[in-house]
Amino acid sequence: MKSKKHLLFLFIIFLIGNINILLNINDFIYLGSSQYSDIPITHYSNLMFIQKSIQEHHQIPLWSNLIFSGYPFVANPLSGLWYFPGWLALLYPLPAGINITLLLHLLIGLYGMYFFLQSLNISEKGSILGSFALVFSAKMYAHIGAGHLSLIYAITWTPWLLFFTNKYKAGVTSLKYNLLSGVIWGLVLLADLRWSIPAFLIWFVLLLDKKIHYLNQLKFITISLGIGLLSSMTTWLPLIQFLSLSNRSGLSPNEQMIYSMSLVDFLNLLFPFFEGSAEIRVYPGAVVILLSVLGIFLHKHNLHMRKWYVLALISLILSFGEHIPGMNLIYEIPGFSLMRVPSRFLFPLLFALSIISAMVLDAIGKGLRNYSFNRVFFLSPIIIFVILFSLGSFFLTKELSNNFVWSVIVFSSGFILIILLQKHTKNHLLLSASLLVVLMTDLFFVNYSSLRFTSNVDVVNKYPELMLKLADISPKFRVYTPSYSISQEQGSYWSIHQVNGVDPLQLTQYINFFEQVSGIPVENYSVTLPPFEIGNPEIDNKGICPNREKLLELNTKFVISSFELMDCNLGAYELISNQYVYEIGKEDSYLRFQDCPKSEYQYSILKYSPNEIILDFESCGGILQISEINYPGWKIFIDGQQTILESKSLFREVSVPEGQHELRMVFKPSIVFVGLVVQSITMLLSIYYILFISMKKNEA
Repeated sequence: MKSKKHLLFLFIIFLIGNINILLNINDFIYLGSSQYSDIPITHYSNLMFIQKSIQEHHQIPLWSNLIFSGYPFVANPLSGLWYFPGWLALLYPLPAGINITLLLHLLIGLYGMYFFLQSLNISEKGSILGSFALVFSAKMYAHIGAGHLSLIYAITWTPWLLFFTNKYKAGVTSLKYNLLSGVIWGLVLLADLRWSIPAFLIWFVLLLDKKIHYLNQLKFITISLGIGLLSSMTTWLPLIQFLSLSNRSGLSPNEQMIYSMSLVDFLNLLFPFFEGSAEIRVYPGAVVILLSVLGIFLHKHNLHMRKWYVLALISLILSFGEHIPGMNLIYEIPGFSLMRVPSRFLFPLLFALSIISAMVLDAIGKGLRNYSFNRVFFLSPIIIFVILFSLGSFFLTKELSNNFVWSVIVFSSGFILIILLQKHTKNHLLLSASLLVVLMTDLFFVNYSSLRFTSNVDVVNKYPELMLKLADISPKFRVYTPSYSISQEQGSYWSIHQVNGVDPLQLTQYINFFEQVSGIPVENYSVTLPPFEIGNPEIDNKGICPNREKLLELNTKFVISSFELMDCNLGAYELISNQYVYEIGKEDSYLRFQDCPKSEYQYSILKYSPNEIILDFESCGGILQISEINYPGWKIFIDGQQTILESKSLFREVSVPEGQHELRMVFKPSIVFVGLVVQSITMLLSIYYILFISMKKNEA
């Protein structure tokens, strides 16, 4: 009964802590004053595309024409195609479904962390504090505001990985917990492959135990990772192929180590800055900082905490990235070489501090009177620094910043409560509850202040007149905008196929062609095509003319810009919704025969869907170029007979005999179906053993 009451308490406080999201369930979440978030740009766009494909074409989309003139949707880990828990969002109107799925994952993470801390023999009070410290941390909600949805999903499964691993360590060495760890690894990898290395670091630190023979540890790791990899093959197997053809394969060390933490950034440990990138947010809460620092000096109590301090230290070092000489060598290690943003290693730091703070709270309850002098003394420099730094800021700026005032309040309150805790252990329950209230108030206020919400109607219906004009064009035509005049979420909602786009993975061959199309050089790695040098799409590419002939090769019908494209040979423009709209594709360039003039061939589209396109046409014979991006896995059939597809061309090219023909293009990458079979068998066998075989053994 007591445990159920604690679980109910966790749930109620969870709802209170997320009241702003619940009240804005139909809106998009943004971080601070930022105009961009990956939730609308990427996750909403992808989920909307999946939803439309199922409803309109009755197929799970493996290919997408929404951006980059077409790309392998199935090979992009951000598509969320094979992470089925994410499909819960499709049961509700979007983006409400996204926010509901996000909250469910946060709740999964909260309960997972609570049960994991309980498995470490931490008290109810400590377990509650540690679980809230992780899930409600300012860093977690900053990344929610930035829209890093898949990363949050992967992180929230990690406490369950630690919980099942701890069950194994506790002597429950049956295959059941090995399989459960493997299944959770599979979910982590399906959600976000980028989290695999930080997750492994946390997991490995937990596994370190002298009491367990290293061969048993190695066996557990091998089985768990093996099942995890096999049960996530649909994500990483097609990705390997995509990476070899993409811009991520040639990242320089400097491009890999963007958002490396600096010493100045770590002031955020003490002051919860409400603006700036989510990547450099690290504020874990004043109570967590005070308890974690106190634990360093409890040499009689911290033996079981020390490995978590090691994890915190390693995470800190890795987060500095380019600021530490030789760190680029680590990023050349396989696995690391595909990662960017060293500051993501702040999440293992957050795990470590959450665990340590829970342990220290318990240690205080046991009494700290066996030390030569009061251990709380070591917290004094933190309080003095926070107060003096805040006063210095006031005298310099003559302004009373909420940021500094808040830090003084919460650090002073936490400090006083910790002093009382170690002096009055008989009132440990009341004082621990008070400390938890300070932590929750602190984090709730910071998170409320960091997030803002925008109506989904305002986002997708921006420029309504323009959207209505573009929504009527055939899917075979494309639109190019050098100024991000049509957002990716608008493109997905209105089914507008764009030449440009935003995504971390882009085909190298397409990037090279895009430079010729746009006239904009792509000198460094960029998640956007075209790149925006100073981050202001409305002016960055002003004065650069796109190549009209190359645009027509992509069957581009409209060029839309927030600025006038003067002397660019694009013809007259129409000003719609304050955007300059150039109609350049008045003639259809979808099919091009090398040997047939346009007057000698005609065609019609019988079917146009993500995975299949069927054309009926008459030609005089020769090489046919179709304005669709070529990629391994596309198969072409002429009158039912498979035909050889030119592999080196950016576009799909095929030799066609003279006469009337039906041409069918189908995207059936065998690598995907192999992965799907292996993944399904692995998952089914694992679940079967967990649910039936292990239950029979327990009954016996």
